[in-house]
Amino acid sequence: MSKRRIFSILLITVCLVIAVIAVFLASGYSLNFKKKQIVKTGMIYATSIPDGASIFLNGDLASATNTTISNLEPGTYQIKITKNGYSTWQKDIVVRAELVSQIEALLLPSAPELKVATYDGVTKFTLSPDNIKVALAITDEAKAGVWILAFNNLPFGTGYTIKQIIKDTPEEKFSQGETVWSTDGQNVLITLLPSNSNFLLDPSHLNENPTPTKDGKETIVAGWQQEKDDLENQRKKQLTESELKIYSEGQENQWSPNSLKFLFKKDGIYFSYSLEDERLTEVKNLELASLQSIGWYPDSKHLITIEDYVEGKNGKMSVMEEDGENKTNAYEGKMDSANILVSPDGKKIFLLTSFNLSSNISSLYYLNLR
Repeated sequence: MSKRRIFSILLITVCLVIAVIAVFLASGYSLNFKKKQIVKTGMIYATSIPDGASIFLNGDLASATNTTISNLEPGTYQIKITKNGYSTWQKDIVVRAELVSQIEALLLPSAPELKVATYDGVTKFTLSPDNIKVALAITDEAKAGVWILAFNNLPFGTGYTIKQIIKDTPEEKFSQGETVWSTDGQNVLITLLPSNSNFLLDPSHLNENPTPTKDGKETIVAGWQQEKDDLENQRKKQLTESELKIYSEGQENQWSPNSLKFLFKKDGIYFSYSLEDERLTEVKNLELASLQSIGWYPDSKHLITIEDYVEGKNGKMSVMEEDGENKTNAYEGKMDSANILVSPDGKKIFLLTSFNLSSNISSLYYLNLR
């Protein structure tokens, strides 16, 4: 046999071996030289907001986010995701054979920018039931009345507008009335005291020369409550018998924005339940003694809390995963209301505060998270 033929055979053999090894590795197997055996492997796929963060695997730099780390032997790995100027994400991740473990890390700025939305004196901050609009009572003489902050989807991101829906008059001080949203967020009811006059307003435009409603507040609110109950019954229809039992035994139940999870409290402990994964998760790392409020973040994957709140003095706002891990302080300082509004894309958090110690007038600010 000629040398050329032998060389060709050897070359084909080497190519076949390399191809077999490539298929072998791509199929989720690897060679463990220490144990001298073939093992099945798993993968980790990690993304981050913002992207371009570094991934550390058991302390060693492994890759950047939005990539896959392959050929990992089954076991528990310490994952740390970092990006300059942002909070650090860290968690123990279990890798299983022939499966992909997914990570979605939300990184908040280490020092979020606080910007003013309006300097006008705001005395009340009333959230809509869907948490995407807020009614603001403004007392500034030139702008006195009720205003609505609403979000609008733009090609380059989510923006917002603040527009007046009713002006104060010498006879009717709407900014001092009691404000209630309809269940669908399409109407705002303002009750003036002590006259108990009720005005049903459209929050999409300025309501000029409104007239009091014939129905009383109790009748109107009762109708909205029925709508709310009907919506709740529709959501509960998607629950299995065991899930309905979990839901019914809970307190302070809150559906996630995508309606595929719910948050509840039982025996002093908060839990989240996922309908997709049929998974019950305890929310840890909560300072229950100082917890003022807890609710869903717009992505339905994180929670936002207000703790250590004292009106007009201080408060702490934190964002965490739904299991309570990677709890990150988004804001700590003076808060004039425990109510907050998070934009649908999660990029802005609106709150009432003031930095003028000689005045008790609040202004509307927002944290710029991205």
